[in-house]
Amino acid sequence: MRRSNSTSANRTELRAGRTVGSGHPPGTLICRGPPRLGHAVWVTIREATTGDAAALVPLFAELGYPTGREQLEQRLVRLASDATYCSWVHERGSAVVGFAAAHLLYTVEDDIPVAQLIALVSLPKARSHGVGTALVRHFESWAHRKGARRLIISSGLHRSATHQFYERRGYANTGLRFSKTI
Repeated sequence: MRRSNSTSANRTELRAGRTVGSGHPPGTLICRGPPRLGHAVWVTIREATTGDAAALVPLFAELGYPTGREQLEQRLVRLASDATYCSWVHERGSAVVGFAAAHLLYTVEDDIPVAQLIALVSLPKARSHGVGTALVRHFESWAHRKGARRLIISSGLHRSATHQFYERRGYANTGLRFSKTI
């Protein structure tokens, strides 16, 4: 696949095969995916909206955070109101098969923001088909446009396959995260 920058700084296109037409909202990634059973699959990565909440319920359950549609709608509204957050859905055809969310952090030890991938998940049937990779690339592109030069990701200790996924994409295990419920 070739990466090309469109005229909008907020949009990235990946092209495989034919050229993809324009007319998509800013922040949308479009590509023609690999043929499945002789048919091309159109892939879109776009910012998540409250209209995606129902489709995100099974994805959040996959992450281990079961929640309802109404709660997800409220969370998406809250994230959308803060310019340091962004969330995306990965669609194959018209089905949402992946989700990612990110946050910019301004730290005391640096003068430029750090971007944190705070969620990444795909449906089991979509795994090993490039969904996670495309969402990580989209996160990295967003982070770069926002001025971040360092990326961080937290992942549960029990997710060894996920750790290998990140390592294959150039991320290094640099420490532990500690958590406490108050």
